[in-house]
Formats: sequence, structure tokens, C-alpha cells
Amino acid sequence: MSLASKKVLTQSNTMEIYVNEQYTFDQLGIKEAHQKFQDNKDEGVIVNCEYSSDIWFLKSEKVKSNRVKIEFDIDLYKELKEALKMFVAFEITRITSGNVRRNVNYIKKAILASKGFKEEEITNLEDEIATSNKPYDMSRAVKSFMYFIDHPLKQDYAYSLDIFRPKEPKTRTLVNFKDLLLFGQKVDEFQASWNEREKLLYFPIIIWWRLTCIIPLRTGEFVGIKRNCLIDKGGNFFIQLPRTKQKAKNKRDLDIEDVVPLNESVYKLIQEYIDFTDVFGEAEQLLSTKAYIAGLRMKKNFADEWYPVRLSKLINHFYDNVIIKKMGSYPEIERIKPMDTRHYAFMNLKLSGVNELTIARLGGHRTIHAQEHYFKHLDEFADSYVYSLTRLRRFKRLDSKLIEYKDENDLIIQKSRIRNPKKEDLKMHPFGICTFPDIRVMGCPKEGECRHCTDWFRLTKVELENPLCYEWYQDHSNYLAKRIRESIALMRAASKGLEYDFSNLQWFSIADEELKTLSRDISVIMIQKSIVDSVLEEMLNG
Repeated sequence: MSLASKKVLTQSNTMEIYVNEQYTFDQLGIKEAHQKFQDNKDEGVIVNCEYSSDIWFLKSEKVKSNRVKIEFDIDLYKELKEALKMFVAFEITRITSGNVRRNVNYIKKAILASKGFKEEEITNLEDEIATSNKPYDMSRAVKSFMYFIDHPLKQDYAYSLDIFRPKEPKTRTLVNFKDLLLFGQKVDEFQASWNEREKLLYFPIIIWWRLTCIIPLRTGEFVGIKRNCLIDKGGNFFIQLPRTKQKAKNKRDLDIEDVVPLNESVYKLIQEYIDFTDVFGEAEQLLSTKAYIAGLRMKKNFADEWYPVRLSKLINHFYDNVIIKKMGSYPEIERIKPMDTRHYAFMNLKLSGVNELTIARLGGHRTIHAQEHYFKHLDEFADSYVYSLTRLRRFKRLDSKLIEYKDENDLIIQKSRIRNPKKEDLKMHPFGICTFPDIRVMGCPKEGECRHCTDWFRLTKVELENPLCYEWYQDHSNYLAKRIRESIALMRAASKGLEYDFSNLQWFSIADEELKTLSRDISVIMIQKSIVDSVLEEMLNG
């Protein structure tokens, strides 16, 4: 039983309801719902009410003398009110009456918060769910209802609501971070060597990756960015987003901003794309359909407007033809979806020490509570990042200049860790030698810890095969893992302890030195752990 999106049944200033011609309210769908209602009434499940009533009474499973009251008090959205009645008529036989009432209340709150499930109101619904007692249960009820009525925005809403997860999820709903980080590495390699045709076709992928990894955009927001989106205010760069500006409703809320800061490199990347595709004529959106068609080398007609589904298809095309075919990655790589970078960006910002107010404004959230669900994955993200660096370090390593972990792209061939002692080397305890030429005069340039030193510390071949040496490295790896988790816990605690002036907030004006310090600590420790773990892998696998 569904209400599909092939035909507009009703249109008003508040909403549109889309229905399939064969299951409209006045045809088979409404008749089936009426019959379900009557069947339940005959069986005593529904009592003392009619289908047309604004209040239904259901028999309570817990106390026989009690009744469960279901109220359909959303007259502002009459079509959704009728759809909700149909939904309940079918739900009554599936779940308990108490759960029916709970879900109806969730759905009513969602309808009001999103003004009838409007595209530009997804943020308000996220905030409503984030502040509810059971965010996962509410998000699940809302998604079930939207799929029941086959709402045209059900996928967009589902992607946004996927952040709300059960306390003990049985399955992982977010992308495998290791594959996401591998995707970023492949994007870097591809962009360094792409040809003219590849640039025409895949430039939107590069912009999407670079932009949505630093600004948490929804897919619809990204594809909806206008051509004249860039703003240069005396060397300070901004981007105009397709968000509806909204003033805060109370003192603890935030304004929804449609202009957000942008770093210079991404600003220049977008400007390069605009200049590169201007030859194909004017375009309302940032992404040029004509340039896309030229890259495909097809004469097929395409809609001028970019939609999220086109971006999804292009990402899959990029996987098939670039990441797997051209670059030789394993075919089983888990493919990221357009909304995955929004999750990634939230965690990147958090681990970079950006305060919660700024993160909320970049993400288009009205409250700081809506982002908390993203941060439940910080430990998993840190583990995956360390693992990814470890795999890279089997053959490559970071340049000696320390850079922030999220921009870790500058890789060079790793020097061998194996070296036979020379006269000028200093024997270290319990393992290894130090090759720093002034070690005896200046002391250790790495603060005395050899195991994550890639510049001067070396092992002999015998030591590399020694089980006691392996244990020595494993102990340090465990210690660093503990420090990462402690630092993340401290960052969470520091964020909760901050007091914000909601009425006078300026972009990046709040100097959260404690957060920045913790961020630098986490970045350094993750890089150190990847160095140690790469040695452990070398000991195990040779």
C-alpha cells in the first residue's frame, strides 16, 4: 500500500502531496484503509470511533479497561492527515497500540517541524529529532511513513536521518572509513594526472569531494549550488549555499546561514571549474550539464538541472572507470554515497578543534545538539585513519614536515628501517640504533621516544625478527591507542563545558585554545601510532 509520486493530487501554499494514479485517496487506497479500520473495529481493536473521527481509540494490550487515544490534530496539512490515518489503519495489526500512538506522535511532530516535509526544512526536522527522548525511534517512524506514502523526498530525508542510530546497532550504516580515506587518496592521484576528457566528466566529483569534506553539505545542497556562488571579501572567501536563511526562534537557537566561509584552495578550485566550463554557455547551477555531456561523448538529451541521482551515478561511474579500471583498486571496495562526506566532514571538523557552534552553522543546524550523533563515531574514525596510514606506510611515509592528519597527502618513498650498526651510530636500549649525527652533543631531537621516529631510528635485521622487539612495539601501540581515546574523551568534555554567546556569534571568532590543543595532540598521536603499527606489520609480514 503506497501513495506514489507520479501525479500531483493537491497543491497549496503549505505543501504538495504526490500520489500514484492507481492508489489515490478516493480510489483503492482509501477503500483498503476503510476496510482495515472496519475489520479492526469488528475485532474490538478499535473502539467507540469512526474512520472520519479526528480521535481514534485503540484497545490497550496492557490494561483491558484502558484505551489508547490516537489524535489526528494536524489540520494544517490535510492531505498528510489523511495519509497518516491510512498508515495507522495498516499499522494497528502490526505493532502494539502503545507503539502506534508513539509513532503517530513522532510523525506529527516531524510534519510540523518540516512544514509538511519540505526540502528546505530537513534541518528543522533533524533538530526536532535530535532533541527527542528517543532519536532513533523517531527517525525510524518518520522514514517508515515517508516510504509508505512514497514521498518524492524520501531518499533525501532518509540520508539525513541515517545519523540517528540505535544504542547497540546490529549493522553499521556509515561508510567504512578505510575505504573513504582510500577514495580520497585516489582522488588526489587522479587529479594529478587527468586528461581533458576526464576533467570534463569528473571535475564535479573533485569539487564535491573537496567541498563536502570540509563543509557538511547535504547532497541536494551541493547539486543546488548556483553558478555565481563565490564571494571574495578582501581576501576572505565565502560560498553562497542554496539554504533558506532563517532567524533563530529563541536564545538557544542559531540562525540558518546561506553564506559560509571557504578556504582559498577550494575557492580557486571552484573558480577554475567555472572558467573551464564557461565555453559551454551559461548555466544556472554551478555544475554544467553541457560539460558533463561533452565528457560522456553522448548525443543523448539530458535535463539541464542537476539532481542528486546524477551525482550518485557519476560517483559509481568514477569508481568503475577510474578507481578500479584505471588505478587498479580492488573491485570489492565499499562505495561511498554522496551523503557520506557530510558525516566525514562533521568528524573532521570536530577532530580539528572547531567549536560546536561553528560546526552547527557550517552544517546548517539550528541547534548544537543535532551534531552529537555524528560524534559517536569519532573513535571508529580515528582507528580507521590510523589503519589507513599504517597501510600506506608499508611503502611510503609522510614528509618530515608534520601536517594535519586530514590533509595527509604528501607521501614519499619510505627509507628502509633496517640498517647494520656503524661506528658513528649510538646503540639504544633495549633495541635499535640512533643515526642522528649530533645525538651525543645535542641529545634526542624526538623527545626520547625512538619507536615513532622515522628520521633517525633504525633496527637491525635480527632485531626486526625478534619476538621481544615485537612486544616492545606492541606495548607502545597500545599506549598510543589509549592516549587517542583519552584525548577524544577530553575533547568531548571540553566541548560540553564551553559557554557560547548565541546572540553575538561571529564566524570563527571564538578562540577555543583548549580544543585546538587537543586537536593537535590527537593528530600527532595518530600519526605516531601509524608509524609504530607499520613496523609491527613489517615484522609480521616481512
